[in-house]
Amino acid sequence: MDAAQGVGACVAASPCPVAAESICLSKVAENVVQKNTESCLSVADEKSLSKTVDARTIATRNNLIESGLTLLQEEGGYGLTSRKVAQHARVNHTLITYHFNGLSGLLDAIFEHCVQRLNQNIRPFLDDFMAKLEKTDDADLTGFIHSQIPSLLRVFSEKDNKPLLNLLSSPQARYLGSYAMLQEQVLLPVHRALSSLAARATRQPLDSLEVGVIGHLALTQVMAFFRGGYPVCRHMNWKSIPANTQKAIDLMVVESICRIFRLPA
Repeated sequence: MDAAQGVGACVAASPCPVAAESICLSKVAENVVQKNTESCLSVADEKSLSKTVDARTIATRNNLIESGLTLLQEEGGYGLTSRKVAQHARVNHTLITYHFNGLSGLLDAIFEHCVQRLNQNIRPFLDDFMAKLEKTDDADLTGFIHSQIPSLLRVFSEKDNKPLLNLLSSPQARYLGSYAMLQEQVLLPVHRALSSLAARATRQPLDSLEVGVIGHLALTQVMAFFRGGYPVCRHMNWKSIPANTQKAIDLMVVESICRIFRLPA
């Protein structure tokens, strides 16, 4: 029976229709208020439950990503499996499928996390690089390269970036679907900075094909000491290289880039 029918029934049954209608309307109003209150409480409970579920989901995802990062840091990308990550995270391995649609999805999430971290480290360096380049005379560009390129190598070889290095140099790299993110957030900004240096060194317009190619060649020299499968060492741990060897590597990269820019080494 709805509210209108309830009022009609009360009026029909009462010897005093006016009084009966007043009483029934009051009861109907009470019922409506009670139902609205129950409905509001239900919505609030649902929101609270939703927040709890979301918090648990985020915590589980973060736990799996951090476990993957730790294993990449300590053991490299070879032999990394869903079960190994789940065991380290102390959760059931089926949660990787539930949250990431499998190991490849988890690796993409780890990759994105690593790229964001590298981007946060490299942006301040590139801002400083460009500010210093603007203040450097053309005659001092060789000295600028000798001071800035080793610093750029240090940014790439920071300990925080080792999981990314190990992931890129492992067979798991073929499953990654987020290379565009690395290009957009890291490689293109570095290429722009090196191309600006190339434009100064060659005295060519920044948007010229020659400068773009030279900037790319310089970028490959830097990345050769970050990615595995390139010269020097497949799994290079920069921190473990002796200081004199590190300086020798710096000098090789610097001299190579000076030659690319047609500057005296």
